[in-house]
Amino acid sequence: MTEPQEPRAPSVSPSWVAARLRPLLTLFGVLLALGAPLAHHTVGARELRQRCDTVATQAAVLLSQEAQERPVLWRYDSIKLLAHLRAYRVQPAVAWVRVLDPVGRPIEQRVQQDLGPVLWCSHEVQARSVVVGQVWVAMDLRVLRRSSLGLLALFALVGLSLGMTVYALVLRSIRAAVRRIDALVAALESSNVSLEKTVAHRTEALEHALFALHNTTARALALQEQERRAIGRDLHDSVGQALTAVRIHGQLAAQRASADAGQTQLLDKLLHTTDSAIEELRRALSRLAPALLGELGLVGAARRTLDDLAALAGLTVHESMASELALPPAIELVVFRTVQECSTNVLRHAGAKNVWISLAMIENSQAIRLVFEDDGVGVALGDSSPARFGLSAMRERAALLRGKLEIARRDEGGTRLSLEIPVDSVVQNLGDGERGDGPR
Repeated sequence: MTEPQEPRAPSVSPSWVAARLRPLLTLFGVLLALGAPLAHHTVGARELRQRCDTVATQAAVLLSQEAQERPVLWRYDSIKLLAHLRAYRVQPAVAWVRVLDPVGRPIEQRVQQDLGPVLWCSHEVQARSVVVGQVWVAMDLRVLRRSSLGLLALFALVGLSLGMTVYALVLRSIRAAVRRIDALVAALESSNVSLEKTVAHRTEALEHALFALHNTTARALALQEQERRAIGRDLHDSVGQALTAVRIHGQLAAQRASADAGQTQLLDKLLHTTDSAIEELRRALSRLAPALLGELGLVGAARRTLDDLAALAGLTVHESMASELALPPAIELVVFRTVQECSTNVLRHAGAKNVWISLAMIENSQAIRLVFEDDGVGVALGDSSPARFGLSAMRERAALLRGKLEIARRDEGGTRLSLEIPVDSVVQNLGDGERGDGPR
């Protein structure tokens, strides 16, 4: 089970938002405070320049007329004209009107006064297409500047108020969101703790159930072997003794009927058949109750079985089995039964000349592996196969111990059987009595 991850703190905090919101709101306030005053000042200055050009043009026209009518005396008349213009105040923003001669000297000698911030513009005075002077007009900018500064103060106040309002609203929303996130994180942590307890409880219950299942599986195998031993004892005590008695009586009858050749031949056949039945019964009893497993252990019993197979089938056995294997009795029983069943199938159906068997623990894994191969004709795996029931029994035994049994045809010909059983799949305190000694 993977470890639950710790809930992470929210990446967006009020301080984080405030640190990034302040520069944005400051920029917004500056733009809002400067935009309207700058626009007002620019438009006002443009209007003053237009007015200045108008006043300079009008004065230049009047002076041009005077210069054409009185080319010599127009200078003196221009002084009176300027005094008249100043007194008349054609434009209220006109701060000064001056006339300069062609060399740049003022026609009217007046004391220069401090005009303050002004906007200058000029226009030429011509008489008969000759420039005889130049009119300069100064427009006062103080009124425009005062109005622009007033707008600047007003919009700065509006921008400051709006920025502070937005700042407060955003921070309040962030704090409320953080509180909700904290509440959700706390609820999630509580749910995680409850879920961990539930998972631990369910895991413990599952482990107990699995432990009980393993015990039940091992006991089922033990009861199955006990039932096999009981059947073996019954066959040994009843059928085995009956066949032995038949053979003894047959021998006695053969001795008495030695003079009659026909009867002797029939009795010989009877004795041969009885011997075959007794041998088959012994093999069946050995399969029902494997006494070898209790006497020799798994590896010794498997080797004895393979020696019998080599003697009966006339084939060569190539074996590679670990010398010492500490396995639970239930696993030893399943592995030995699988060796017995494979040997029987090879003897009856394969027609093989070589058998390869390996038995060892898998590296880096708590599991035992049995591999049984032969170079015979191959086992038919269909439903009509004579070996189908034996293969089904092997699969069932392996499944009881959470094992895996695979059967396949070899590329070189023959059959390959692989059995893997996890060693920890069986409780190891069932005792050796489950192997049983069986009838002999």
